[in-house]
Formats: sequence, C-alpha cells, structure tokens
Amino acid sequence: MVKMNSVRMGKWAWSALAGVGIALAALVLQEPLVGLAKEFSISGTVDCGRRSGQSCSFEGSEPMMAIHTRDISGVMERVVVDVSWIMPHLRERNIDQDDSICMDVENKPDGTLRAIAYTRLCGEEGTDNPGLSTLDDDTAEQGDDDDDDDDDDDD
Repeated sequence: MVKMNSVRMGKWAWSALAGVGIALAALVLQEPLVGLAKEFSISGTVDCGRRSGQSCSFEGSEPMMAIHTRDISGVMERVVVDVSWIMPHLRERNIDQDDSICMDVENKPDGTLRAIAYTRLCGEEGTDNPGLSTLDDDTAEQGDDDDDDDDDDDD
C-alpha cells in the first residue's frame, strides 16, 4: 500500500512539474501587450465630455486628452494621455468630440501615458502627400498619370 502511494505521488509530481513547465513556456512565448512597450502608437476617438461634434479644449497647465482605444489592451477602453508635448499640433487642428486621432505615446515612470508625436494621417489610405500638404490644401502623392511619357518604352 505504501509503495502504491509513492508510485502515485511520483506520477503526480511529474505531471505537476510538466504542467508548471508548460505554463512557464506559455508565459515566456506569448506576445507582450503593446501597453508594456516603452513607446507605441495609439489610435482612437477623442472624449472630452461634450456632445459629438462639439469643439474640445486641452489648454491648461497639464493638458490631458481622453481617448477611447483598443490599442493598449485589445479591448475598447478609455485612456488619458498627457498631450503637453504635442500642443502646437493640437492648436493647429480644431479637435471635436468623437474625432479620430492617432499619436505616438510613451509610458511615463508613474505609469501614465505621454504623447510624443501627433500623427496627421490616422489609418487613412489615400494618395495625399503629408509632407507637401497643408491645412488648406491636400497635395497628391503623384500627379495625373494619364499621359504615357514613361521612358521605359522601347517603341
């Protein structure tokens, strides 16, 4: 009887050890959450506590912006971002409640987020050249290509 219990205990110990090993391997091999990275991009919708379409203001000694995003944890959540470093860009653009916004952020030592770069194009596909475009005029990436002036033709 004692021998039978020790055999059972040995099998149980090996099974438990294998289970712990598999769990550790899963933890090591899983992809880290983007929120654990030092710098990353987020996109979402602005939440300044107003009705949709009303203008938002982020002025103040510590300007903060709330954003609804899935980019931190994978589920929709409201995150607050310190936008003091990108205020010149925000002043150029009239930001309204529920506008889409994209920015690069970093984790501050206290665990909060700070915007380090404002991204003008927010997941939009198109042919505008952001380097040549202004607030008043969008410049196409390439001109009209209706003419056939390619130099690669040997005709």
